[in-house]
Amino acid sequence: MVPIIIALCLLVPAAVLLIWIRIKKRDGGARRIATVLIVFISCLATASMLYLVMFISTNKLMEEAREYMAGNIIYIEERRGSPLARYGMEGGFGTTSVEYSITRMLVLHNFSEGNIWIEYTQVGYNDDGEITQGSWRVPARWKIQRIDGEWEVLEIFEGP
Repeated sequence: MVPIIIALCLLVPAAVLLIWIRIKKRDGGARRIATVLIVFISCLATASMLYLVMFISTNKLMEEAREYMAGNIIYIEERRGSPLARYGMEGGFGTTSVEYSITRMLVLHNFSEGNIWIEYTQVGYNDDGEITQGSWRVPARWKIQRIDGEWEVLEIFEGP
C-alpha cells in the first residue's frame, strides 16, 4: 500500500505538469480550469504525503503491539504500565501458541498526540491445538502521545 501511495504522490504532479504545458497554449478558459485542477491535485498530493508520514511514524508502535501479541514481550518492568501489555496472552488458560493479525485502519495525529484505529484478531492454542482463548476482528482506538521522541499508547478503547 505504501509504495502505491508514494508512486501516486510522485507521478500525479508530474502528469499534471505535462497537462499544464499542453494546455498553456490554449485559451484563457481552459487555462483557468487547468490552474484549478493543478491546485486541487497538488493539494491532494500534499495531503497524501502528510498522511503517509503520519502513518509511517507509528510503525514502531505497531511493531511493539505485534511483539506483545506474539508473546515475545512478557512483562518487562520498564513496560509494565503500557496499555499494549493487555495484548500479551502470557500462557493464560494453558495457551502455548498464538496466532494473531493486526491491521492499522486509520492514523490521525498532530505529531504530538492523536489516535490510531486498528482491528485485530488473536487466538491462543494449547498443546493439543485446541483454542484456549481468542478475540476475532476487534476494532480498537489507541490514544497516542509522543513522549521523549517516541510514540506511546496512553489508552485503548475497544468495542463495536
